[in-house]
Amino acid sequence: MARETLKDYLISKGHAGVDHISYKVDVTGGEPGVAGGAPSTPEGLGKEPNTEIEIIGYGESESISSGYLHHITKDKNFYEFNDAPGVDGALAGHRGESLSPPADFIKGDPYVTQGTEQDALLDMNSNSRYFDDPTTGSPTDPVDELNSIISKIDGAEVGTGEGAPRGANDLLKGITVPTNPSSPNDFVVEASIQALKRNNRFNIDNSYLEGTFPANSGVDSKDNIAIPGYSGPDSNNDGVRDRKITAKTSFDNLKNIGSSLLLKASGYDVSVTPGKDLEIVESTLQNIASGDLEEALDTNKKVMSRLLSMNATGFPSEVATGESVRAGTGINKSYDSESSNSKSFGSTYNDAVRFTDYSRAQRFKTAFRLVVMINAAKLLFEEITNELSTKEFKDIKENIKEIAKKTDKIHAGKLMLGQSRNSTRFIAKNYFLNNILTVTDFNYEECFNEGLYSLFGNKSGETLTKDALDSNSVAKGRLSKRFDFSDAPGFWHAVSNSVMNSLDQFQTDIGRIGAPDAGDTESEKTAVSKLLNEDNKLLKVINVIAIIGEKSLHSKNAVKNAKLKNIQLTRDPDSLPNLPGHRVGKSRIGNQPESADNMNPSMGSETTLAWEQSSVPSMYLLPMNIVRAVQTLNNSVSGENPMAGMLGSRMVRNTYTGLDTDGTAARIPNRVVKIVEDRLDAEYVPFYFHDLRTNEIISFHAFLSQLTDNIKPQYTSTNGFGRLDPIQTYQGTTRSLSVGFTVYATNREDFDEMWYKINKLVTLLYPQWTKGSLVQNTNADLSNSEGSTFYQPFSQVIGASPIIRLRVGDVIKSNYSRFALARTFGIGDTEVKARVLEAVKGSLQSGDSYVGLIVSNLVQIIRDAAVMILVGIFGSPQGLIKVGLNTLAPALDDTFKRVAAGAAGDAGAAALAEILVNGFANPLMTAQIIQDLKDPNVSGKDKGAERGKTLKYLNPNFIDGYFCEDDGKTYFTTKRLIVQVKEVIEDTNGKFYYKAEVKDGTSEELQKKTLVVRHEDILNSPAKTFSTSIAGMLFAIGSLDAAGALDLVTRAAFGNGKAPDALNGTINAVTSLVKLLVENPESTFMRPEVNPFTRAFHTTRGRGLAGVMQGVSFDWLDQSTPWETDYNARAPIGCNITFQFDVIHDIPPGLDHTGYNRAPLYNVGEIMKSVAGDPYSETISESEINFRKAGNRGVYKGGQQYRTQGTEKGKK
Repeated sequence: MARETLKDYLISKGHAGVDHISYKVDVTGGEPGVAGGAPSTPEGLGKEPNTEIEIIGYGESESISSGYLHHITKDKNFYEFNDAPGVDGALAGHRGESLSPPADFIKGDPYVTQGTEQDALLDMNSNSRYFDDPTTGSPTDPVDELNSIISKIDGAEVGTGEGAPRGANDLLKGITVPTNPSSPNDFVVEASIQALKRNNRFNIDNSYLEGTFPANSGVDSKDNIAIPGYSGPDSNNDGVRDRKITAKTSFDNLKNIGSSLLLKASGYDVSVTPGKDLEIVESTLQNIASGDLEEALDTNKKVMSRLLSMNATGFPSEVATGESVRAGTGINKSYDSESSNSKSFGSTYNDAVRFTDYSRAQRFKTAFRLVVMINAAKLLFEEITNELSTKEFKDIKENIKEIAKKTDKIHAGKLMLGQSRNSTRFIAKNYFLNNILTVTDFNYEECFNEGLYSLFGNKSGETLTKDALDSNSVAKGRLSKRFDFSDAPGFWHAVSNSVMNSLDQFQTDIGRIGAPDAGDTESEKTAVSKLLNEDNKLLKVINVIAIIGEKSLHSKNAVKNAKLKNIQLTRDPDSLPNLPGHRVGKSRIGNQPESADNMNPSMGSETTLAWEQSSVPSMYLLPMNIVRAVQTLNNSVSGENPMAGMLGSRMVRNTYTGLDTDGTAARIPNRVVKIVEDRLDAEYVPFYFHDLRTNEIISFHAFLSQLTDNIKPQYTSTNGFGRLDPIQTYQGTTRSLSVGFTVYATNREDFDEMWYKINKLVTLLYPQWTKGSLVQNTNADLSNSEGSTFYQPFSQVIGASPIIRLRVGDVIKSNYSRFALARTFGIGDTEVKARVLEAVKGSLQSGDSYVGLIVSNLVQIIRDAAVMILVGIFGSPQGLIKVGLNTLAPALDDTFKRVAAGAAGDAGAAALAEILVNGFANPLMTAQIIQDLKDPNVSGKDKGAERGKTLKYLNPNFIDGYFCEDDGKTYFTTKRLIVQVKEVIEDTNGKFYYKAEVKDGTSEELQKKTLVVRHEDILNSPAKTFSTSIAGMLFAIGSLDAAGALDLVTRAAFGNGKAPDALNGTINAVTSLVKLLVENPESTFMRPEVNPFTRAFHTTRGRGLAGVMQGVSFDWLDQSTPWETDYNARAPIGCNITFQFDVIHDIPPGLDHTGYNRAPLYNVGEIMKSVAGDPYSETISESEINFRKAGNRGVYKGGQQYRTQGTEKGKK
């Protein structure tokens, strides 16, 4: 039901027109009832004017307050308020009197009846009766002892003598500890002891707590702890002996129980009753200490049946039988030897044999078990290989190369179906072995022996036996002079113990499989294989040792098997050149040479971390005014000297200063900003701040902890007549980012530069100030006519707001491009003809001559016609129906004609949908593109990337690399390459691959080499694919795009990294100048030199997303970040930084008037690169070239791969 309101109550009382209550205040003074006397209503608020009912009822009068309480509790509350006046009424009582008893205004009895069960339970909330002495009073009504212990009367005077109740506030702090053993305990302590004795099974008698005892008083050895048990025969055969007893034990015995359980769990205490001599613990420990481990240890036995505390040594037992006094009790389920927990062998360690024990006995024990484990491993391996027939084993050894070629060739490291790793597959041909031993790149036995050497230092392959153990060597932690386990005896003790414990069970299971009724030989092998895989710990150890040996052989460049030479070795990322593309995979800089292109040269040692925060290039401004101030203030040697701080440190590589930095609003040139941004695009994830006031760039590693993009539109709601939902009118959209990242210094110099970055980052939240007011003063007699001039301190005002650009990878960056800006001018619309008013001399379409005007108009006509024809041919035929209906519209002058035309259009659209791709795409357009993108392994050999035509990207692959047919080597790449597919080849397994020729000058080592790749290794480039398609070529021809043709020629001659890096900028500049003579007038119109809008955008251009930082938070006290403590450097070496960023888009996002996305927010991926473009328009993308060369210069090259030999033989 809905909430009952006061209005509901008033309606129920017959006052339907009243929906509120009010009261009157009598402000007159004097005597009651006399003018000027006291208020006429000395009690309550009087009667409510609208209902004439007392608001608060005193005496026996009806009132709104009591009536409303009754109304809202009636039939809802367990106890409801009365409403009738009088004795049964809900009365407030008179002023100054005590509250009325609940029975006067609550219907029903709210009290429990004395003597009932509820009364007893309620009473136990304050008195549990655990302190009652059953020997006093009657069994059903013992004397309440608690009242003689504690008094709950607040402030009441209580006695202080013995046995007198103590106030609650003094109950515990009043306890006194007797100084004499003969003195009695405090009565509170005594009462607590008696309560425990009467109600708790585990208790102690008074003697333990009587007074204080000397340290060696033997208290722990006294039998003070009572344990209920049973004794005598079991005459009823019910598992419980006849006589109930209370046995006593001591704390020492309890300790022995714990020690015994640990010994049982680790196999040293084999007793199943506690009656065994109590010296079991001591004697066992003596055996361990003396080295007599076989005497003390019960190896390879299940222990779960022993792990019952009542059967542990030290638990009370029957003298005659030695059985526990709790035997036959406390067990809900009997021990099941087939249950899952019966498989446990307990633990390895106990209070005598510990993990950190380096004693002679422990080392001897570890040595003994290691010998058994190692020899068992060798024996198991021999047993497994013997399962193969001699012929099978010989075939595998002799044909290993052919097996490897068949499974791995052409893959260049890619995996076969169902395989988890690459391998020479020493045992690949036999299912039995392949499912038992792990696959290794070398001979398995060689890997195992090398693993033993790596772990224990044994290189000779000597045979170990228990009898051959050298006691002197064992004492030093060695099995012999060559086998060393001294680094971790506890670890090897645990491993060997676990392995040995599993051997007995394994032998039992093997015997069961080999029984006469076990089935045929193949079934036996399968069963053994399953058993080995699931249950054998020894096999797991063997495989781990072999894997360690395999890695060791790789790292040492050592191949033990003479038949397997030139195997690919482990790659060391630190051996790669120090380039941005390699930095993410490197750990240390190493001793690699610097790159020749001066890309933020490293200044650290070979041990410097490759990802130090200063390894990414930044750019800071050092104005001439600052340099001049250092000189003028005589600070060139001592004192504040910003020039020394920046040019005398690592920051010298990131500091911009020059003649153009003098005066107000000094700013780094936009051309230099582009150069730095192009280089930052080579980083793993570009992350930097671009200060638009100075063009400084502060870059960081993208150690991001938060990146949230919140886009929120705003609407105005307007209610309309006849509509339930309001009309939503768009008002605007706001976009904000939440960014969090970590900056961390990795060395002292890195620390210094980090703090400069942090200080520069903070300036992005403060304004740029003006010069201030220039003032002058002279001598009073005007003898110094020049006087003194200076800017008045603190006269500066805000000159520029801190507008910045933020770049985070490719997801957070600018949405500006010259194409997007051109669309705001309407370029592309038929009615727009944008022209430059000033003629461009020499231009064929300038219009400054009669010939030029004719050429310009003719070109425009041809271009318009080409667009119409090409879109008509390659566009959706569904559009032709719409165009046709629009053309016929004037002739459809009655309803029938219009309905018939609509029906015909629907029928035509449905028919076309059956032959069009997805119901609308034109096959003339899609067929060539789709075929080019299909995988020949799915669609046939004739499908896939076009041969010898389209340029594609080859994805990076540093894991498996790409096999090169030219030199038989495998190349491992970290950045994509431009390639051209030459042909499709097929291996003997029927799988198709491409031969792709590298057409990428960013990798001198791979240029013009042919790599064997898969279809999925190829990345499509929409721009390159469309330009080489029939539709793309016809579009270029029909557009008479001379400037585009010039771009094509330039890219073919100098693009893709073919030109030296230093010439790319020159080539772009020359190309842009030449294009001015042949480009369309609209392109000239958008040039910044003639268009003020374009020029304004270029002034503050950058790849970052524009906006303002709303606040930044530095976490200086992160627990994982230490502090530097050097002089003037006592600060954290890193911090977590979070900030809010409100976006200012270059081009307002949304749809243009044609319905197309005018300025996409997320320019990510190859498709969006073609759609959204780049803020820097250039023929050869220096940004992309920097990105590719940062990883492709210094490609890691593996040795010649035996697995790829014979590729031509495998081709069909």
